[in-house]
Amino acid sequence: MNGGAWLVAIGLAIAAGGWVLHRDRAAMPSTALRLPAQVVQVEQRTIASADTTETLFAPRIRFRRPDGREVVFVADVWTHAPQHRPGDAVHVLVDDMAGRIILDSASSAWGPLVLFVGTGLLLVAIGVVRLLTRA
Repeated sequence: MNGGAWLVAIGLAIAAGGWVLHRDRAAMPSTALRLPAQVVQVEQRTIASADTTETLFAPRIRFRRPDGREVVFVADVWTHAPQHRPGDAVHVLVDDMAGRIILDSASSAWGPLVLFVGTGLLLVAIGVVRLLTRA
């Protein structure tokens, strides 16, 4: 298998994984419990590479479960600019069957799909171009 074919195969695998992840998240609003919550802090993460440094932000969220237990977690979608401030009222989706909690927002629902499927399709396109230019 040459480099172009490998890129197509890897791209398809990444895109398929993104679709499966999105399918599970897309079902959460209908299967999960939607609870009010509050942003208590904005987490900051700096990622440095050889030629650039990026700062990413995600909200730390607190909510109370129906049984009275308080839960604090950091949202799993990190952004380049803070999307929330401490004190912001938000909602979370709690799926006890899957053991998952996510922020009820468009970026939580669609972000992984855009990231994984977009990256996968980009790799497929690069692989196809490489295959066609060698033919």
